[in-house]
Parts: sequence; C-alpha cells; structure tokens
Amino acid sequence: MPTEVQTSKLEADQRASAQSHPGTDMEALDTEIAAGLNAHQHVNQLTVESEFSPRYWLQKVIRRALAWYTPPIQLFQRAILGALQRTATTLQAHEATLAEHTSAVQQLRDGQTSLLEKFDLFRRTVQLTTSSKLLRENDRVVEYWNQAAESDPTRETVTQRSDETDEEYQENWKKVGAYVADKIMSYSRPNPVALEIGPGMGRITVPMSGYCKSITALDISPVMGARAQAATAHLTNVEIQIITDEDLIFLPSDHFDLAYAIACFQHADKKTFYRYLEGIRRALKPGAVLFFGVLDLCTEPGWGHFEAIVRNDYPEFFHTPDEVSAYLKHAGYSSYELVNEGETLWAIARR
Repeated sequence: MPTEVQTSKLEADQRASAQSHPGTDMEALDTEIAAGLNAHQHVNQLTVESEFSPRYWLQKVIRRALAWYTPPIQLFQRAILGALQRTATTLQAHEATLAEHTSAVQQLRDGQTSLLEKFDLFRRTVQLTTSSKLLRENDRVVEYWNQAAESDPTRETVTQRSDETDEEYQENWKKVGAYVADKIMSYSRPNPVALEIGPGMGRITVPMSGYCKSITALDISPVMGARAQAATAHLTNVEIQIITDEDLIFLPSDHFDLAYAIACFQHADKKTFYRYLEGIRRALKPGAVLFFGVLDLCTEPGWGHFEAIVRNDYPEFFHTPDEVSAYLKHAGYSSYELVNEGETLWAIARR
C-alpha cells in the first residue's frame, strides 16, 4: 500500500501536472487521465515485502486486482477520450459554421441599420403629416425650391451684390446669419426649445443652435430639406422635418419657448402665411415669442424689390404693416411689435 508520504507526493504530482496545462478543457482532461494512469503505476510499483509477511499477500492481491481491472479502465478512458476529442472536433466545426452565420447576420444587421438610416432620412425629407393640407397654390412654391436646391440654393435665398466677390459673399452670408440670430435671441428666454420655419441652407439654424436647447426646423421642400439636413448634420440639437401641413397640427401644443422664420413667410401666399401663424401660436408656450420678417411693400427698398421681380415668376409675396398687424391680432397673439429695417418688416409677437 502507498505510504502517506507517497500519497502526498502523488497528489502533489497530480496538482502540478494539472496546473502545468492551464489551456483548453481537452488539455485538462488529458492531464487528469495521465495523472490517473500515473497513480496506477505508483500502486503497481509498491515495495515488495517478504512472502512470509501478511503485507506481501495483501499487496499481491492488490496488484492482481489492478492488473485485472487496469486494461479495461484504460480502454474505457481511451474510448471516452476519443469520443470527447471527436466531440471537440465537431464543436469546432460547428463553431466555425456559427462564426460564418454570425458574420452573415451582422452583415444583415449592418445593412438593416443602413436601410433604417436611409429610411429615417427619407422620412425626414418626404414626411407626410397626419392631416396633409398643403394648398394647391403652394405646389408651385415647392417645385420652385426643389429646383433651386438642386442648382444654387445659397444665392436663391440671398442675392449676391455686384460689388461682392464670392469670398466676400460667403463671409457676409454667415455674418448676416449670426446678426439675425443675435437679434432673435434678444427677445427670447435663454436656452429655448425652438421651432424654425424654413431653415433653407442653415444660415440662421447653425448660429441659433449655439443658443438653443433644441431646434425643430420645418421645410416644405424635400430637396431643400435634404440640403438643410446636410448643412446641420454636425449639430446634435437640430432636427429637420419636411411638412405638407401649414396648420402644423402635428406639433405638440404649448411646447416651444421660441419660434422664428427668416426670409420664409415672404415666399408664402397670404392664406398659407396666416395658417402658419395660427399653428405656431398653438405650439408656443404661453408668453413665448414668435420672431419673423417679411418684405414691407410700403418702404422704398421694399417697393424697389417688388418692381425688380414683378414681371418674373419668382415666388415672393409682399405685405404691409397693417396686414401683418391684422394677421397677428386675429391669429390670437396677446401682443406684438413691428420694426422696419430696410426692406424687411420684423415682427415680434407673444403668445
């Protein structure tokens, strides 16, 4: 029989053998089987006692038993090991197949994500709201701005002076946007949730994004809306939506702290203009501000602008201070003021 010292050494050998193979489960199994066979060998090599000693016969019985049982045990272990190895090989093959399927699924998911992103952009650029009450007379306006957005939308919104170079024009275009954004914010509470009508190329949207908690910008032209989306893609607090409903009934009531429309309402016919004013009032919080500008027909610069386009098809509409006052009064605004600046009539109205 093994002594306590031999048993301790055997156990230590088994632990050392197991620790020396920290790899896969199959390696650990091989280690355990080798340790078991090693144990049998230790038992079989017990010190031979004198044949007259009782321990001699006991050891002989033990060795006979081990000689009888060890080969079947070894065969069984080898069979089990072979089965496990075949199982491991099969699992590896299945793992490779699973990896291929996983890669295929990931590609499908990536494609789905791409489709969802495209769908989201499509939704934003051609979204139909729940009521869709676009007046037929505005079809021409939408068509015009779709075509303008395909050509030179910046110069369609702001005319380049004859004495301006292209570089000066681009710089002045940005400066005017920053100037108007400062002007709007002088009437607004800080960090407002804002609504913009007609973002165009983002001339006002971009500087306003630095002042606002969020901006929901609405446009009736899908192509111009896509331009606005591209111009504001780097901004996390701006959402561009395409609309077909000037009533704006899809907007939540009492939601916005500020609404503004720059160089937008001058392209809307009178009925559409008034419908916007009603819809914006409902969407504003009590006391919130609406800031917009229209071309004033009663000023010399305004009349000069009108004469310049009166015989072409440019979709631009002019208003008078009395008209704007009537619109704001009947749309339900609690107070308003009108300020002239060149050909522009600025209106600051409160819900």
